Amino acid sequence: NIKPHGVSLEGSQWKEADDLSLVEVVKSQLMEDLFRILYHGKVMQLAVRDRPQYFIDVQKKIAAMSLGELWTNVEYKSDWNRISARMTMRGFEHSAKQCYVRYLHKVHPELKKGTFSKEEDVSLVKLSA
Repeated sequence: NIKPHGVSLEGSQWKEADDLSLVEVVKSQLMEDLFRILYHGKVMQLAVRDRPQYFIDVQKKIAAMSLGELWTNVEYKSDWNRISARMTMRGFEHSAKQCYVRYLHKVHPELKKGTFSKEEDVSLVKLSA
């Protein structure tokens, strides 16, 4: 059971505001995670005078990425406990597991909703045969 200490999650219902906040928090977390990977992985190899420009370059690179590119670059991993804590700070009390499930199954911006296309149906039939 993953939940912040002292937080009661009984009957916590998701509302539109929760969903919007969750999308913002996840994107922010992914950007921070990727910044740590890109910047901290190389900054010590740079001369001190080159670090400010590298900092700016990394921020611009990350800001230009789509959500899918962010996920790919962090290898589809994120700290859901931290996301849950950020949601709690915003006034939306949901556990890490609730945030994870809600995001991946309901509000992920690149999640395709609706019926399968003909091409997808054909692919599924071929893969299951």
